[in-house]
Amino acid sequence: MPILHDIRDHEVLGEEYKNGLRAGMRRLIKKRFGAIPPWSEERLSEMSWVELENLADRFLDVNSIEELFQQCPSSTTLHSAIDCD
Repeated sequence: MPILHDIRDHEVLGEEYKNGLRAGMRRLIKKRFGAIPPWSEERLSEMSWVELENLADRFLDVNSIEELFQQCPSSTTLHSAIDCD
C-alpha cells in the first residue's frame, strides 16, 4: 500500500490531511466564486478525503459553486466524479 494511502487512512494524520484539503479548497473557492455560502461550507466539512480530492479535480471544469458541489452518482470512489455531468 502506498504511503499516501496509509497517511490518508490514519486516525490522526488522515484528519490533518482532510483539514489541509479543506483549507486549500476554501481558498480556491473564495478566490474564484467569492464568499462561501453556508450550505457549501457544511458540505465541505462533511466530505471524506476521496470526495475532497474529487472536488479538487473538478474545480477548473465548473462555472459555478453550485455546479462544483452537484451530487454525482459515484462520488465516493477516487476520481469517479471528474466526468460527472
